[in-house]
Amino acid sequence: MRELARLHERGEAGVARDPALARSWLRRAAESGDRVAMHAYGLELMNGTNGPRDPAVAVSWIRRAAEAGLVGSQFNLGAVYERGMGVPQDLRQAYVWYSRAAESGDGEALRQVERLRPLLAASASRSPEDVRLAQKALSRLGYWSGPADGALTPQLRSAIEAYQKDQKSPATGLLDDATLKRLAMLGR
Repeated sequence: MRELARLHERGEAGVARDPALARSWLRRAAESGDRVAMHAYGLELMNGTNGPRDPAVAVSWIRRAAEAGLVGSQFNLGAVYERGMGVPQDLRQAYVWYSRAAESGDGEALRQVERLRPLLAASASRSPEDVRLAQKALSRLGYWSGPADGALTPQLRSAIEAYQKDQKSPATGLLDDATLKRLAMLGR
């Protein structure tokens, strides 16, 4: 089925080029359990290749291929979570999937793991006082309407991410050293 999809996509071997039919054959291959087809179909849905974009469904197919052990899908699922494409941005999940790909020998995945590790460690090691200071500063700036209780919640991560985007900083949602330093000037 995957081969039929390729032939229809390229219009080869006497088969008429038909992108919609190519996607249909690729979907059938994915549904039959072909993990390479799952990955390819997920990428087509993510990018809008041979049909409309559907990032949420794309992620489900990429995840199925990743869970089936396809290293490229594990890496791509890490990238999806890191960028928040079709799912909420979640650097911890990105780290998990990059790590799985790295364990299988993917060198680029290992570089991503090494890049994310200090960001996650810095965020995880924040004291409640640091978090409370950030909450107060984000509240003054209009990014946070919750309590200044020192809890690093998903809602607070969203507020931090929005602040970071507006500051033209890497929008990780993590309370990293640079973000905490900027917020400390406002939160006291």
